[in-house]
Amino acid sequence: MPPAVLTLHCLVLIITHLHQATGRSVVVHLQEDGVASNDSGLTWKHTLPSLTTFTFCVRLYSYHMRYSDYFFSYAVPESDNELAFHLKYDKRELRLACCSRRIFHIIKVDVRLLAWFPFCASVDLTASSVTFVHSNGTEKSALVDAVSEKGLGLNVKGGGNVVLGQDQDELRGGTDRGQSFNGYLADMWLGRALLTEVQMQEYVQCGAVMPPDAPQAVLDFQDLGNDFMLGVATVFADERVNPCSSSRDILFSVFSEPHTAHQAAQLCSTLNGKVAAPQSTEENQSLLREGSRMVAQCKEYSKGANVWIGVVWKPLIQMWTDVSTGQEAVYRNFEVEIKPSGQEELCVSGTSMGSPQNNWDIESCSFQLCTACQFNRPAPIMLRGLCSESLFDREYYIYDTINSRPVFNGKLWSRLAWTNDETDGWSGWKLTLLTDPHIHARMLSTSDMAHPIGIHEYEVVGDKCRGERQYLRLTSCTLNQFTCEDGTCVELEQRCNLELDCADNSDEMDCETLIIPSGYEKGLPPPKLNTDTPTPVLFDIVIMLVRNLDLLNSRLVLDLTLTRSWLDSRLQYKNLQKDQNLNQIDSMMKTVWYPDSNFLGTDGSYALWDDLDTAGWAHRTAQPLPDNDQSIDEDVYYSGEENPLMLERKFTVTLMCTYDLAMYPFDTQRCPLVIYIRYYTASYVITKLNTLNFTGTRRLMEYRVTGLTNREVLHQNKSGQHMEMVLTNQYGYFITGAYIPTLLLLVVSYLTFFFDLRDFTDRIMVSLTSLLVLAALFSQIASALPKTAYLKLIDVWFLFCILSDFVMVFVLVVINRYLESPSSPPPIMSVSPLTSSSFITTTSSSSSSSSIPSVNQMEKMKKISLKPSMEKKVDKWCCRPLLDPRRCNTLVQFALPLLLGFFIIAYFSFVAYKMAGVRDNFHTNPILDEPQYHQLLQNDP
Repeated sequence: MPPAVLTLHCLVLIITHLHQATGRSVVVHLQEDGVASNDSGLTWKHTLPSLTTFTFCVRLYSYHMRYSDYFFSYAVPESDNELAFHLKYDKRELRLACCSRRIFHIIKVDVRLLAWFPFCASVDLTASSVTFVHSNGTEKSALVDAVSEKGLGLNVKGGGNVVLGQDQDELRGGTDRGQSFNGYLADMWLGRALLTEVQMQEYVQCGAVMPPDAPQAVLDFQDLGNDFMLGVATVFADERVNPCSSSRDILFSVFSEPHTAHQAAQLCSTLNGKVAAPQSTEENQSLLREGSRMVAQCKEYSKGANVWIGVVWKPLIQMWTDVSTGQEAVYRNFEVEIKPSGQEELCVSGTSMGSPQNNWDIESCSFQLCTACQFNRPAPIMLRGLCSESLFDREYYIYDTINSRPVFNGKLWSRLAWTNDETDGWSGWKLTLLTDPHIHARMLSTSDMAHPIGIHEYEVVGDKCRGERQYLRLTSCTLNQFTCEDGTCVELEQRCNLELDCADNSDEMDCETLIIPSGYEKGLPPPKLNTDTPTPVLFDIVIMLVRNLDLLNSRLVLDLTLTRSWLDSRLQYKNLQKDQNLNQIDSMMKTVWYPDSNFLGTDGSYALWDDLDTAGWAHRTAQPLPDNDQSIDEDVYYSGEENPLMLERKFTVTLMCTYDLAMYPFDTQRCPLVIYIRYYTASYVITKLNTLNFTGTRRLMEYRVTGLTNREVLHQNKSGQHMEMVLTNQYGYFITGAYIPTLLLLVVSYLTFFFDLRDFTDRIMVSLTSLLVLAALFSQIASALPKTAYLKLIDVWFLFCILSDFVMVFVLVVINRYLESPSSPPPIMSVSPLTSSSFITTTSSSSSSSSIPSVNQMEKMKKISLKPSMEKKVDKWCCRPLLDPRRCNTLVQFALPLLLGFFIIAYFSFVAYKMAGVRDNFHTNPILDEPQYHQLLQNDP
């Protein structure tokens, strides 16, 4: 045996016996150099017996991920996987293979790199069952035999070979570095007995180093030096590696460059960590051990090689606080703890030399010291900008130290470390493929103090990506974060949100939303979704205001907002926000295709319009495209095939509306507005209505908006939308300003029939005045209305009123004529035979002024009294009552209200019948959810 191997063997034996004596874990480090190989690991010197029941326990810790991480492989001549355990980190799986490939069982576990994962598996092949106990819980499952449904005859054959950290594809051979294990294996135990859940849980929870009260093991680590042969780069781990330590998953890393306390906090934050703040003596010792590696460098800034500690004195609250939590620092390791009396904020440092006891000091936060970062749960640091064929890793973790600087270790095969190349005298950060060091990339930097975090130029050698020089970005930000130029992270939602979230303002730089590919043709509409489906354009129409309704000139002036939405699969967008106002696209109409539109009024008449305002944006309605780590940018991209463009334009539209005034002022007008796509027929572009709303004041000066309806229309084979606005006259003004006054004037004319019959002058003057007022009122109202060839309803009313008043004047004249006519009966209703005495009596009683009649009068009276026909004529007059002015006046008093009332009832009954169907009818579509919106956009019925 070579001396070096013999020395190593003896050292392993000594350390093993020391661990047995102290009861500490026995830990083996496989592939210590991190290089994947097929000859690392441990080979057991013994062989397994045949097993039908067994329990397997182990604690493991992985540094790199392989294609499959085999940490236990048992092969027999007949089968390479007679018993095997391995991990699939990318799928979060623990896999068990058994019994000549008849059993292959998978369970889901929360396993990750750089974290201890203990578990036990109790396998009963006779009952075809298995119980897994791990740090995330307990899982019982049935084993499925791939050969026999009944699962008969299952057992692990004896006489084979056990290898730890490799997969045997044949007995004692066939190993593959892609199926090897890199990390720690601790306290492995394999026995025939089926341990209880309590025993396994106590092992997993570190209640005992080995399973408590367990029977004799078939295989364990108690005599590691005698039982196993160590492969290449496989060593016994030192005492610092303790799988059951309270700080077992905490990593400390010390950076030797000088930083102030604020700069140190920023540096650790950019690495997904925080300034180290130990919570116990054990953690403080771990930090001291890590700092001891940098004593020579850190002594340049302080005699004690101090590093910053994440504890600070807050004078306002008089408390030592943890920088990361803002709460009081529970653990403090001062030699003499004081409470400073000043108002200055003070920081804490820890010496990396000497004893860990009382090694904290108080420092001014402006001093420059080494930085110690703490990683409680190491998060990956991503390398962006590599091509898809690149051999370098894209995921890195910080641990270990090379040349007094922390190392960025790749997930699989790569390492980024500070290198001093003696061959050409070059020193700096170098990205190396561990399996082939000739493939590398040097970071070109102008400063020895620079870190690889951020965007840097690299000189690449041997990789499959094109170009000898490439810009790569190393960032600790997650997929939902954006990396500022200084390396800090902000949420992606804060990117391009018009707020400065990065200290260097880089989150608001390069915020163009629209990405136009080369070869884009603005004059061509978007590609059809399929050969039979034209491109749909969604209309959202909001009528904001009826600016003017001109009856005389048959015009209607509207203020409206027309929003058009469409998908264009040729485009992409980046960094779209939920608030669409943040997704504005400047000069959209000049850069991309958009559905131009035109307006029509009644009978296809072209409307005039003025553009008030224009805005365009991309509307985020779908998930972003998968992240492309080949780009150094962390912008989020969205496909134009799923996220629509939206163009909002506000217009003042003047359109022709032919008003039908037959029912005026109880009329309802219907004014059409057609909006259609210009230039493209319906075989290329079609329109669909999403929403149609009226948001303005519905009550206008004369009319009220009572309806808004819509239907699809084709104009010259071009798709459009036909809207119809319904306007109902607010007739209240005419009721009070026309109908009631005219009715009162009729009543006034009618009341003249109650005047004294002989007061003709007053009667006729009142009636004529009413007639004149009616005529003047009619002329005034008619002058404000369009001249129509047909009678309007208000014309009918005025004609009726004027005619009624005229008839009343006529009747008054007739009555007066009969009163003054010679044929009307005298005031003396009876004539007796003429005698001198009677004559004297009669004349004296009837004449108010005289005395004795003249001779001529007496002669005339004699002639009258001698005519026998005179009395018959008087009797005939009295027998004609219709021609009696008083009776005629009385008849008019009763008949006229009946005639007027009949007409008024008939008139307003007709109005009520026509107005009964007038109701508010607004065709407003409900707000669509995202699936319905997409269906409409994609013309999916």
